[in-house]
Amino acid sequence: MKTLFIKILIFLVVPVLAFDIISFWLLPTGYGFQFSQYRRDPQPKVAGRYRYPKDYFVKHPQRGFDIGTNRQTYHWVEGVTYPIWSNSIGCFDREYTRYDPYVYFAGDSLTWGYTPFEEKFGTLIEKMTGVRILKCGVTHTGQRHQHQKFIEIVQQIGHLPQALFVFYHWNDVANDHVHPHSTVIDGWQVNNISIDKDYRLTRHTDQELAQKIVLNLKRHAEEKPVTWRRRILNVLMRYSLTVNLINSLAKQVAKIGQPDAAPSTTPVLRNIHTHLCRAKVSNRDIYALMCLAPSEEGFWFSDNPIARENKSALLDFRDFAQRNDLPLVVALMPVGPGDDPRGGDGLNTEHYREVRDFLDDKGIRFVDLTLRFRARGLTASDLYWKEDPHLNPAGNRAVAEILIEEFPQLFSK
Repeated sequence: MKTLFIKILIFLVVPVLAFDIISFWLLPTGYGFQFSQYRRDPQPKVAGRYRYPKDYFVKHPQRGFDIGTNRQTYHWVEGVTYPIWSNSIGCFDREYTRYDPYVYFAGDSLTWGYTPFEEKFGTLIEKMTGVRILKCGVTHTGQRHQHQKFIEIVQQIGHLPQALFVFYHWNDVANDHVHPHSTVIDGWQVNNISIDKDYRLTRHTDQELAQKIVLNLKRHAEEKPVTWRRRILNVLMRYSLTVNLINSLAKQVAKIGQPDAAPSTTPVLRNIHTHLCRAKVSNRDIYALMCLAPSEEGFWFSDNPIARENKSALLDFRDFAQRNDLPLVVALMPVGPGDDPRGGDGLNTEHYREVRDFLDDKGIRFVDLTLRFRARGLTASDLYWKEDPHLNPAGNRAVAEILIEEFPQLFSK
């Protein structure tokens, strides 16, 4: 009897184990992300802003903060933990012994990372064209910060790039309006400016920020330890597709016989923007300023007083490029449903209408990637992480392919 039981157990367990092992390594990412814990690393606990690791950023006397030089650590996005680093000029990029010729990429978090280095659009363009790309985006920055860093790096290198790309995201307006807005305390990046419910600005001292970090660390330390049963379940949910399928099936069965929920009068995706705005205001985050800017007709830019500094920084890029006969392109980065008051899975081609008009009027060459994505039949779900508002690896690849197709002469050796 015992032998029969062991045989039955082996007959059941071995195929399931083989299925789970094969699925873990070979199941396409898109299918795996249907399950909230499957193949996902746990979210790290941080004491500073967002999910940025300690000791990656440093204080900067002009810009408030920047990426430190020669750093190495890890970043987390939607269950994926990937290595990040910086080279000797403070960019998330390889170390180069020579910088001639090169193309310079300036931008914010969409340019910096939120995807493994080998899958960033800057890395992909470098591979596809053979042209050296200086991938110098800095997360949580606008064009003012980016322009200052660009000038500093060009001076360090000693000569200009063959082309300059500035990757523009609509919340850069908030960064520039309150620049410099962040610093580094005990290795953690933190905002030293906050906004109240009436959108008034408050600047905080280093002592205040240090106290807040201490409280955050204390709160993490006081969290209840996870029980051993929960730990086992977490391991199974992370590594076993079988357990995730059974869990999903059990939830579906539990819904049988229950009355259907009342239909929502407004699509859920359309509510995301409102919910995020409320959260930003509640957290006193500087990006709450952007809740004043959007409309269903597009991002309010032309006569928005908050956009003045951003316009000035864009013109500084233009003036530098004109003085030095340097090709400049501003790439308008699409926004996901969380930033679009229209919501939905589509891409709002009118979002940057007023920005396009401004760039046109000021003689600044640009490409609106939203239009190019729409022409390819791509949706927000194709381009962005499921929950995080940044480009996923497929979105990064689409950016790389479009830019190479659009500007072949700027990426030629």
